Amino acid sequence: MKKSKGLLFMLKLLFPLTECRITRHGIYINKKLQARLTKKVAEGPLYFPYDLDFSKNGFEAIWEKAITGIKASPKFLEMTVSDYWLRYFVFTPPNTASSLDDMRGFASMRFETLFNQASEDWVLRSDWSTTGSSLVCAIPRHLIDQIQASTKMRRQCITSLQPNFIKEWNKWKNTIKDGTWFAVCESTGLVVAVAQFGSIVNLLSVPYGAEKNGQWLINQLIRFSVLARSALPEQLEIVGEVPTHWNLKKIMTNQLGDKYSLSLVNTAMNDHKSQQ
Repeated sequence: MKKSKGLLFMLKLLFPLTECRITRHGIYINKKLQARLTKKVAEGPLYFPYDLDFSKNGFEAIWEKAITGIKASPKFLEMTVSDYWLRYFVFTPPNTASSLDDMRGFASMRFETLFNQASEDWVLRSDWSTTGSSLVCAIPRHLIDQIQASTKMRRQCITSLQPNFIKEWNKWKNTIKDGTWFAVCESTGLVVAVAQFGSIVNLLSVPYGAEKNGQWLINQLIRFSVLARSALPEQLEIVGEVPTHWNLKKIMTNQLGDKYSLSLVNTAMNDHKSQQ
């Protein structure tokens, strides 16, 4: 077992990692700079705007078109799945849950109640906890099957398969204060969450409507406040593909990217008065 891990580590040094994003409209591929041994220059990002089709051979055809545009077929893949395809919820196990199987079973029932979809068509992933709440991410089973089949056919190795929101949360969580609301934007919508003690205690996925101006964002945050039974915070912190016309304040720029903020002080005061 140790030898195989060592071999994988050496191969990853010799071959560049390739970042792949499975988005709503296509596949985005970016070959990363691989230093140390090869010191190859990274290729520029490539985007393949095809409507994704998960029917039989649908994803396979799209994947073939995507990797054809790269000089050398990628071997090691870091894959990120757009939140558009995913379902998130916070799960608190009942007292009767005494095992991992129990928690998965109860979480599956909770998923079906929340989203009115059959849980067997989805793969539920979480850092399960028997003593507290867990953030659960549901990924379409047919999407995972298509990805695995397409990469296995070409002897490609998936080093990681991450949901977009969780990837961004793991990058930024050490910079987020307790009680702060944290949002991740994509081209199709955003996921907003409440953070406490380094964990997500509530969250909501919000697709963009016909209008996604600043007032639309405020309205969605008020709606989330009602659903989560949580008062609006003084500030919302946002990362990702943040719409420029929101005119948000940039509060941090580092190797992780850019982080923006939206002051909710006046909104929070008005929300408090309306509840009195």
